[in-house]
Amino acid sequence: MTITVKSNLKGLTGLHAKLKGEGFGRDPVLTALSRAMMYERTYMEMRTKRGKGKNERAFANNEYSDSYRKKREKLGKPVDVVDLTWDNKMLKSMQASGKKRNQGLWEGKINIAPSEVKKAKAAIADGREFFGLSKKQYKRIKQDVDKELKPDGRR
Repeated sequence: MTITVKSNLKGLTGLHAKLKGEGFGRDPVLTALSRAMMYERTYMEMRTKRGKGKNERAFANNEYSDSYRKKREKLGKPVDVVDLTWDNKMLKSMQASGKKRNQGLWEGKINIAPSEVKKAKAAIADGREFFGLSKKQYKRIKQDVDKELKPDGRR
């Protein structure tokens, strides 16, 4: 499972050449986009642990079945919020990355490891849409990339 963010913002190609000339060793757009995607991956994990889906609302199915609730209680796991963290492997398997596709086009991705896709799909089918970015997050990615690429916004 993959979330993809593509960026072909006007002016980035020229800015990219200018910044490379100012001593940036690596592609500055790729660096900024990768950093923004890592932040959103972490945010997605924290949001899920609070029992919230991609639009910041509680999961549609926000209660455990009686049998599963008892199993969790017996093992001392929380049962008050559906947080998709039985063993935490699914959320921890999410990886963020960036890639330059071609001149003027960069791509950021968040992937779930193939070994955890079955669990992720089951959670989503059960009304727990955790794997996705909200409009607010897409906007924040663009703002973070823009800020990092401006001369006064460099980190």
